[in-house]
Amino acid sequence: MADVKPMIAFLLSVCGAWAHPVSQMAVRADIRTNRVDVLMQVKAEDLVWFHKLTNQTEVTVTAEKLRGAAARHRGFLLKYFHVLDSRGQALTGKIEGHDDSVIGAGLNTAQLTTAEISYRLSFEFAGPEPWLTFMQDFGGDDASVPALMELDVHHLGVRLDQPVNLPGNAPRWVRLDWANGPPAPPRSLAEIRQRKKERQQRKLGLVDDLGVYSFLHIGQTNVRHELLMPLWKWRTWPKPVHTNSIVRINGRQVAGSLDRSSLHPPTTSDFGSIEPSPVDESHARIAVVLNYRADAPLKELQIEWHAFSKAIPFLKSMILVPGQRPTQTFFTNERRLFVWRRKPVSGVIPTGESHWGHRHEGARIIVHEIKTRGIIRSLQK
Repeated sequence: MADVKPMIAFLLSVCGAWAHPVSQMAVRADIRTNRVDVLMQVKAEDLVWFHKLTNQTEVTVTAEKLRGAAARHRGFLLKYFHVLDSRGQALTGKIEGHDDSVIGAGLNTAQLTTAEISYRLSFEFAGPEPWLTFMQDFGGDDASVPALMELDVHHLGVRLDQPVNLPGNAPRWVRLDWANGPPAPPRSLAEIRQRKKERQQRKLGLVDDLGVYSFLHIGQTNVRHELLMPLWKWRTWPKPVHTNSIVRINGRQVAGSLDRSSLHPPTTSDFGSIEPSPVDESHARIAVVLNYRADAPLKELQIEWHAFSKAIPFLKSMILVPGQRPTQTFFTNERRLFVWRRKPVSGVIPTGESHWGHRHEGARIIVHEIKTRGIIRSLQK
């Protein structure tokens, strides 16, 4: 049989076998009394990419190259993985060890995509923190390399929530209840659903710390747009934000005003009634209130939204009209226009309650009730 290596080398060069579209790793963080224990699973192909171990004509990466890169990767992880305390100060991390036994005598192209090297890290802190922040920029200094981290957070060995995928430079805030400790693991699917519902109610419907929350309150002569989001996402939008949309009331374009802009801790969901407080920018949520006023009763509203970015590719807005059930609209780059016309009031909501519908793919709708306090109350003032 003819030597197939030249043909393999040719196919690799044509197909770009070493093309590495995205870096992905799994991270398990267990928050103990005075430290965070972290276990990272790094794909062998990440070592190849970040440490430039091979070229397109090589079929197998030698054990010597891979083990050398695995050792150098310890410093890479300490540099680009961050745990911050509640004041926004980075905790000092150290490598407790790593296991590269999976490398064996070397790895071929197929094995590189499945083999994982394990790293154990620890981050110490002085005393109970109300929350910690996790971030990564595993794309490294080469911004052309996108990176995702699946973060699985535990508290004293108990998983706090479902794992989440974090893109580069996206903070994940984790609240800690030191008085009561972590909850016992759920014993059934029904208990999992009940806990999820309770978390949503405690957060007044704000179910994701990384989420962008948009509320359009349509009054008699004005429209108030309230936004709450992580500060880092806000900074990806073109400024000033009130010029990012075209608003027409009764057919006439109306200029918007920035009525409020304030920073809040990540635990804040009720920014309508809580005063701003000092917070490190790495943790901050920004609350913004835009107001569009008309000189006549509002009968028709058109909003053309133009603020999109890589971090905010779409905007889902809750539509709130006194005396009517909340609805929602989606702004996308392909669907920028929202049109609303006033109708006779019907289906009045009982005082103190609201129905929030969250539509998921496959037209699956989860509806839950929350008390109309916090943001809803602030919108209806």
